[in-house]
Amino acid sequence: MKKKNKVLITGVTGQIGSYLADLCLEKGMKVFGMARRCSQPRMDNLHIASGFSNFKIVEGDLQDQGSLDRLVRRIGPDFVVNCAAQSFVAESWNTPVLTGDITGLGVVRVLEAIRVHAPRCIFVQMSSSEMFGDVVEEPQNEQTPFNIRSPYGAAKLYAHWITSNYRDSYGIKARCAICFNNESSRRGIEFVTQKIVTHLAEVGFGKRKIVQLGNMDAKRDWTHTQDIVRALYLIMTAEKNDTYVVGSGEHHTVKEFFTLAHKHVKKELAPYAALFEKKFSMPPAGDCFEVCEKFFRPADVNTLLADPSKIRKRLGWKPEITFEGMIAEMAFGAVNKVFSRLYE
Repeated sequence: MKKKNKVLITGVTGQIGSYLADLCLEKGMKVFGMARRCSQPRMDNLHIASGFSNFKIVEGDLQDQGSLDRLVRRIGPDFVVNCAAQSFVAESWNTPVLTGDITGLGVVRVLEAIRVHAPRCIFVQMSSSEMFGDVVEEPQNEQTPFNIRSPYGAAKLYAHWITSNYRDSYGIKARCAICFNNESSRRGIEFVTQKIVTHLAEVGFGKRKIVQLGNMDAKRDWTHTQDIVRALYLIMTAEKNDTYVVGSGEHHTVKEFFTLAHKHVKKELAPYAALFEKKFSMPPAGDCFEVCEKFFRPADVNTLLADPSKIRKRLGWKPEITFEGMIAEMAFGAVNKVFSRLYE
């Protein structure tokens, strides 16, 4: 019987980690999902993975070297994919030291555990487009200089370079995926995209008057998380160690996202109208939001746009879900969740 490849995924309860777990399980791998011990662990993203016998939640903490050493030694993984981080950019100004410790130094701890206990395994670091910061060229590719604009970007940049350093210094099979913004119905409410669809649903159900937002003109390259995860799997299983930019190759403003979200939330509200005497309806998009200064960042990134030519050419990857298709899925999920919370 052929031995199953073992993959350790840190941050498995997040949207990227959970989708990657789903994909690896579909590919016949044995998946160990690392999560921190906490009083109320968030497991709702793992509803698919939890149905597989080859899936197991294991405890570990990027802030604790001993826990990572024990985990890697016990599992003996063939692959380690780091999806864990303090990943909310706005929060990184409030907790810069914590962000640096988890998002930056946490990667060193994982690499040290691999170096000592599993030197032949393949490591994939989830790097971030936020490292490009105040961009010096557009679009951004693997050679574009980094120009960070947040504590989160600084932590991610440290993690990115230390991964390359361990590859060059110790021969670790390390790869980096510089991933641009990605979204799905599994996205946390603290992120602007999930906030938009959820708050619009609450407006439609009459439980909120308006959506408060920050910089509506910021441009981002948004890709569905499932497409990002397909790229991660290709990078993970590729023959050579390398760095790849992963994104759609098109960007949109927050206002464009909001306008399409309004359209699809309104569409998803229609079936609920027949269930109630009062018809649920949406005001025009322009009447549903207000710009609030408190949501602006101390230093913002105005535009990010991926050049995914390298991964398309070398690994044959390209997105399968459109920008509007991604928003439509998120709107469907948000309306159903809000309805369940308010009326069931």
